[in-house]
Amino acid sequence: MNVLDLLSQLRQAKIQVALEGEKLKIKAPQGALTAELKNSLKEHKQEIIEFLQESQKPTADVPTIKPINRSGELPLSYTQKAV
Repeated sequence: MNVLDLLSQLRQAKIQVALEGEKLKIKAPQGALTAELKNSLKEHKQEIIEFLQESQKPTADVPTIKPINRSGELPLSYTQKAV
């Protein structure tokens, strides 16, 4: 099982996984965290931490949204024109 599959399985079970500093925090409804899931978490703990750390990094590929001047008339969207 890879990290994405494990995180997907946890999400379906309504188990929340988060990072607090360097520590992995798990919040689960009572009875949702089975022995199998606990073992998978222990086995993949470092991979999950690395995945979550990487997902929190800002990406340089995302362009910055720049504000436009709102003092004049704004162009209508396609839907607004059609109405």
